[in-house]
Amino acid sequence: MTASAKLNPRLDHPDQLLRELQEALAALADIEFRYDIIRERLGAGGGSEAKQVSLIDLDACRERERAPLIDKVQNLQRKMLDDLG
Repeated sequence: MTASAKLNPRLDHPDQLLRELQEALAALADIEFRYDIIRERLGAGGGSEAKQVSLIDLDACRERERAPLIDKVQNLQRKMLDDLG
């Protein structure tokens, strides 16, 4: 049991919550990195209308991929705050 769990018995799994939060944040960072590389490659081409459509589609895909992870981070933050309160 961690020191924070000893101080507040409601924090029975703070290490697990922290681990899950770190994993979700790392996955978000991976998504950002991957999409930044793709965006740079698209940017290397000309300024065509097709490229603009591709960038819009790319951003939509990025948001769809990020959405469940954002929800997870928000839920974990709520759990942590509830445990502290």
